[in-house]
Amino acid sequence: MKSALVPVGLEGTGAGRFLGNILASVRMPALTPEPSEKSPEALLTRARTYVDAGDVDTAVGVLGQVEGPARLEISDWLKDASARLACDRAVANLAKY
Repeated sequence: MKSALVPVGLEGTGAGRFLGNILASVRMPALTPEPSEKSPEALLTRARTYVDAGDVDTAVGVLGQVEGPARLEISDWLKDASARLACDRAVANLAKY
């Protein structure tokens, strides 16, 4: 893995190995935001994780926390997803009978 981080043109050199080691030690922040983070970007990322896992209900709940201009941008999706969830619940209730 470290060899992939050696800058082009410095492969096989001491400087290249040194830079590769430094770059390999750099830690990137987690891509999944902390649950307490409430920025629109964090909420959208968290909701996407739930949608990808098939949990639209939780995603709708998370997106319900989005405020400001971002709320307007997601309002159509939020409305459609909420309608789909209501339909799914109705079908589940009908299936009981």
